[in-house]
Amino acid sequence: MGTLQVYWQPGCTSCLKVKEFLREHALEFESINVREHPDAMASLAARGVRSVPVIVRGDDLVLGQNIDDVAAFVGVTLTARVCRTLCSPHDSWRCSISQLTSRARFRTLRWRPHCPDGRERIAI
Repeated sequence: MGTLQVYWQPGCTSCLKVKEFLREHALEFESINVREHPDAMASLAARGVRSVPVIVRGDDLVLGQNIDDVAAFVGVTLTARVCRTLCSPHDSWRCSISQLTSRARFRTLRWRPHCPDGRERIAI
């Protein structure tokens, strides 16, 4: 199993999620900012990749927009995680909008408002 390299750029929320995911699972990786290293984006382009995040191990790579794909690539089995952030009754509509936005953007999170802790986030 080779070293993981994560190609990312500032302001990319998917990039942040991928790096958080790898850190949560104690996986070491080399972080490569494509804005600071233009040759890094050129090497991705040579592989046919035009966007980030991308996780590379040897000759293999996976696009990081889907956490399911990232988990399979690095050999992690996804389990339920509880989101400890609770919404006040006044902010519940914001949480609903946020949940819909997250689901539409990442398609890997499902929220269950009936969780005793407020919300349960399950990566699937």
